[in-house]
Amino acid sequence: MNDLFNFRRFVIALKRLFFEKGIKLLASLCLVFSIIAMLLQYIAMINPREYSNTREIVLAFSLVLGPILYVWIISDEHASESKSIAYLLTPFSVLERWLLHVVVGLSAYFSLMISGYKIIDIWIVSGIHDRISSSQTHLQKAYVEVLQELTAFSFEPIFYIPLFLGIIISLTIYIGTVYFKKNVVFYSLITLTVVFLIFFGIHFFVAELIFGEELVFEPRSVFPFGSLVIKPQNTLYRTYNLEPIWTLKKRVFIVFVPIVAMISGIYYRRLKEKQL
Repeated sequence: MNDLFNFRRFVIALKRLFFEKGIKLLASLCLVFSIIAMLLQYIAMINPREYSNTREIVLAFSLVLGPILYVWIISDEHASESKSIAYLLTPFSVLERWLLHVVVGLSAYFSLMISGYKIIDIWIVSGIHDRISSSQTHLQKAYVEVLQELTAFSFEPIFYIPLFLGIIISLTIYIGTVYFKKNVVFYSLITLTVVFLIFFGIHFFVAELIFGEELVFEPRSVFPFGSLVIKPQNTLYRTYNLEPIWTLKKRVFIVFVPIVAMISGIYYRRLKEKQL
């Protein structure tokens, strides 16, 4: 039964999750949306020129850090021994539990997050346009560039990076719930940070072996499949950026999809071991 999937049983598991934790999950989403709306509205009021850059930073943090509370609420079945036993006695297979958490849970969060962010952004951008258009003539002239350049947000390929990071953090917390009994989020994030530091260190070490002293240490040189900054020994000040042949979107998928698949597999295996 551990690897079987029954649609009717899966629907029951989904209803159980909604009735037991639906209010908490909606509350966590409302909290994130409220923080986003207040931050963006504050920037739009005090400095509309900076709104475009600020909203990108806010979205990145929302995708990376936003799902932490949401995921912890979903996966707290193993927070105590009694809750863990009660959860394992429910008549759902490992595959159904895994699909409910990884596929349905994360898809729901990130779909709602991006959609909700888009609605908030459209509301604030419309407010900026209305406020400047209805203001005095000298203010309209001062902000004419803002009106011309400020449009509703569009999801650029660069935001796949925080999106995948958010998914990886969420999956790590899922795994942490079946390994750690206390301070799950803290220990999960510390473990993930150490793994990333080792991963980035290996990447930079390999690049240094290839290019030697010509490699310039910069943050972008540490990230896998990112650009490398090279300073040839026969030049004093000139540096060169070595860009990969792939597009940014393709690079992100090459790096992060295998990581997501591996962590998802680890979580499934751990659930299976827990069931046994």
